[in-house]
Amino acid sequence: MERAAHSVRVPTNALATRAHLLAAVDRWEAAAQQLRVLSTLAPGEAKHHFNLGYTLQQIQAWTSAEGAFRRALALAPRMDLAWFGLGEVLSAQGRYAEAEWAWLRQVELQPFCPDGLERLVRLYVQQGQWQQAEQSLARLRSFAPRRALALESSLPDGDVWSQTA
Repeated sequence: MERAAHSVRVPTNALATRAHLLAAVDRWEAAAQQLRVLSTLAPGEAKHHFNLGYTLQQIQAWTSAEGAFRRALALAPRMDLAWFGLGEVLSAQGRYAEAEWAWLRQVELQPFCPDGLERLVRLYVQQGQWQQAEQSLARLRSFAPRRALALESSLPDGDVWSQTA
């Protein structure tokens, strides 16, 4: 008599929980390994690829993090946090035009989330794009004035802002 093939149900929730617990105690490499397994077992789950991207970002594995964020976005193109994370890893690699594009997409999807706007302001200041910086800062002021004020205090003083005219 032949034995029926049994499929083994992999406890993806347990793997995800373990990865999050490892990350919570700053064991990023171990968390990334768990998330790699999880992403392989459930390749259609954008959240696993996003979590892997975030974890790889913490250990500055920029190229791998970028790939994970891009996989998440291929599955869930409206995942604003993945756009933000993609912007972060692109910026860390010095790919500022692409980072700007990713943060603009995040802001488009979540117009009242200050994170993308804050990154855009910093990027524009870094590049001397004062008019874009001021526009993004004004938008941030409109719904997150405390965050905008805190950001302004960390930006250059003086005549640089007069170049926005």
